[in-house]
Amino acid sequence: MFPLIKIGDSIYVSLFPEKVKLGDIVVFNNSGNLYVHRIVSRKKSRAEISYITKGDFSLNFDNKARGLYLEDIIGKVIVVKNEHRFLYLSSGLWSFLGYFIAIFSKLQAELLLKVKRIKIIIFGEKRYKIFYPIAEFYRRIFLFLLLIFDYFFGKDNVNFKPGGGRWV
Repeated sequence: MFPLIKIGDSIYVSLFPEKVKLGDIVVFNNSGNLYVHRIVSRKKSRAEISYITKGDFSLNFDNKARGLYLEDIIGKVIVVKNEHRFLYLSSGLWSFLGYFIAIFSKLQAELLLKVKRIKIIIFGEKRYKIFYPIAEFYRRIFLFLLLIFDYFFGKDNVNFKPGGGRWV
């Protein structure tokens, strides 16, 4: 989840949430490994709702074929604590930013998949790396926006009172 969550940061997780929405960062188990990724899409089939997740800096979706169900989600990230600040992801401003990031991230991944398919049609299966500059451009814009947002809207206070969750 770089650049929002970096190595060494702590996260406060609300365990077994009753509902999640587009843009929320969730913790889930996949093949014995824990992942902390953002929900970028929602699929509804019959009575069940599944979610597609993706790391903010990743180029690929995690579970596009099967989806992630609510019972697979271990928790929802509420607060990120880095060395200087607390980021309250459940606040209105960060909630809006999370929604925006989810849409941007999904569009970026879908665009790169289409560019990759076109590249294969034109060049065949050869490993030309023509789409990496496009991906890097989007990643740098995304990193810049997150750093600016963190600088202006991160909280310096340490008065967070946890309840119903767990620091990880």
